[in-house]
Amino acid sequence: MSRTVQLNPFWVLLAVLVGATLGGRIAGGLGTFVGALVGIPFGGAIQVITRELRRGPDAVVSSSDLHGPLTATDPPDI
Repeated sequence: MSRTVQLNPFWVLLAVLVGATLGGRIAGGLGTFVGALVGIPFGGAIQVITRELRRGPDAVVSSSDLHGPLTATDPPDI
C-alpha cells in the first residue's frame, strides 16, 4: 500500500497502528480492523496537507505535479 498512497513504509505502519488503536477504542474488535484500513488514507491525507503547508501559498506548481511524469507518448513542451 505504500506505493499507492506514496507513503514511507514507516508512516504506513504508524497510520495502521494509530487507526487500529482509535478504532478499537471506539467500536471494539471490528473497529480495530476498520480503523487500521481507514488509517492509511488518513495518513496520506495528512502527508499531502503537510507538504502543501510547507510549500507555502506562493509555491510554483510544475506540470509533473498536476499530470504526473511525462511519458514517451506525450509531446514535448515548446
